[in-house]
Amino acid sequence: MKELKKAKCLDSVNTQLLNGDEEREVELVCVNDIELDEMWSFVGHKKNQRWLWHAIDHSTRKILAYHFGRRKDEALIALKSKLSLRAMEC
Repeated sequence: MKELKKAKCLDSVNTQLLNGDEEREVELVCVNDIELDEMWSFVGHKKNQRWLWHAIDHSTRKILAYHFGRRKDEALIALKSKLSLRAMEC
């Protein structure tokens, strides 16, 4: 049963996005208040945990940056480094 679910999910992968063939636009914004949060899920079983770390502009609710990883300091540092790149020109 698990093999059928995996095969079905793999058919819906956007290969252009996965390979990075398309150019992406990045909007640089200045913000006053940033909310950092994390969301937990698992893949297959609860021992295989995954965390989504994200930063949101408090006033507009726009997602400023995100990072997928474990619940470790390295994941928070990676998210903060993505934000600092955007904050240099403000």
